[in-house]
Parts: sequence; C-alpha cells; structure tokens
Amino acid sequence: MIQKRAGERLIVMGDFNAKIARSAEMGEASIGNERGEMLLDFALSNNLKIVNMLFRGSIEDKWTWKSPIGGLHEIDYFMVEQRNNTVQHLAVMKTFKYDSDHRMLMSEMKLHKRRFSSNKEERE
Repeated sequence: MIQKRAGERLIVMGDFNAKIARSAEMGEASIGNERGEMLLDFALSNNLKIVNMLFRGSIEDKWTWKSPIGGLHEIDYFMVEQRNNTVQHLAVMKTFKYDSDHRMLMSEMKLHKRRFSSNKEERE
C-alpha cells in the first residue's frame, strides 16, 4: 500500500506496458496481457482508479505507443485515488516534436488553492 500524509493527493502515471481495455457492453476492464493484470491489481490494492478508462475514444485517439510492426496500443496510464475528482480531461498529445514511438498523455485537473501560513503562530 502506498503511504502518504494527510492532505496529500496521489497521482501515479507512467509507461506500464500494460494492456487494459474497457468492455463496451459491461463498462468493466478486460485484461489484454499479464502486465495489465498486474496494473489492475496494483490499482485495486492502492484504491486507485485508472483515469484512461473513464474517457471514451477509439484506439486511433487513445494510443500511446506505436509498435515497430504497425500496431497501436494504449500502454501508458494515469491513475488517481478513487475519491479524487480533480481530473477534468485526459488526452493524448497527437503531435510531439521529439522522435519517439510514444505519445504523451496530458491531463487537465481542477486543483484548489490552499492557503498556508508561513509562521507557526498563525497556524495555531
């Protein structure tokens, strides 16, 4: 279980080489490979939701890695805590100025500004 302090938000993102698809009929995850199963287990055991699965789209819109033999795959994921509703949108950047077989994920989040005092007496 991932440890964090009170008031902290948890965001986990990266290239997991996991294949997970959303079943159109059931709205549930279907596992495409062993790493997909590992990622789902990690998310469940840490009370995380996989944000990629919340936004619909075809593989042409959502792919994050292009195989050397031509296939398009969504293998990069963005996860937040189940109770975290700050993610407004998640998209794949369709153009990227660097030579890469991956496309970058971009998240739009609504964050609330917190006020912190700089002085210990003000906090008490």
